[in-house]
Amino acid sequence: MPKPRTRLKHQLFKSQARTAACSILANALPTQSGEAIVFRPIDALALDAFNGWGDGVHFSWEEVPLWKAREPWSFDLSIWCGSELCGLCFANPNQSRLRTKIIRLEGNPDIRHPLKNRVAAVAMLAVEHYAQKVGSRWLEIQEPAQEAMKVYQELGFKFDAFGRLVIDLKKVEHHLRCTINNQNGGDMPVTTPTPASPKTKPHSESKPRGATTSATQQRFLRVAVNGSKADEPSGVLAGSPL
Repeated sequence: MPKPRTRLKHQLFKSQARTAACSILANALPTQSGEAIVFRPIDALALDAFNGWGDGVHFSWEEVPLWKAREPWSFDLSIWCGSELCGLCFANPNQSRLRTKIIRLEGNPDIRHPLKNRVAAVAMLAVEHYAQKVGSRWLEIQEPAQEAMKVYQELGFKFDAFGRLVIDLKKVEHHLRCTINNQNGGDMPVTTPTPASPKTKPHSESKPRGATTSATQQRFLRVAVNGSKADEPSGVLAGSPL
């Protein structure tokens, strides 16, 4: 059982990660409805909304309190656009905390929800913030849904020598900064994309401009702003529901 001070640190890291990701999205991704994108824990409100997703193959998200009790470093995330629940995510660092694994990721099965084609990118943005705070070097998708493989590849994930679907945060940071510097002919910071107009076509490209973010966040954010070109599947994106 973690000490009270340790538990407080866990909660602080989680809250800071959700808040930071929300702030970036608020500036970069206005929605058609004008509703804000908000990250919250998977709480009673989220579970109540999840029950409205209807029949189908889902995770047992009602067991999240038990998961969190067993894994105090875990990161739980409910993704909202206004009053609509668009996605749920559960991630957990390994024992050394060098690798943060996305254990379960599920999007709202209704294809009309406002973050369709953006759930994975938006979730990764928040998880990456948390991974950086706990000192992880890699993000790993555990049991990626086959239908979502092209989405993860678009986000920069690759299979390593052990067959794990990962992204090396430090390697991507170095590579993308070098690429951007070469394109701009100098030492230019990586920045967030210009806010997209609600009428902008999902696949139109937004140019970087604005507040500085990490290179990995920049890549995730580009997909979040423009929408996935790979046609993100509805429902389960990572993990194996029982």
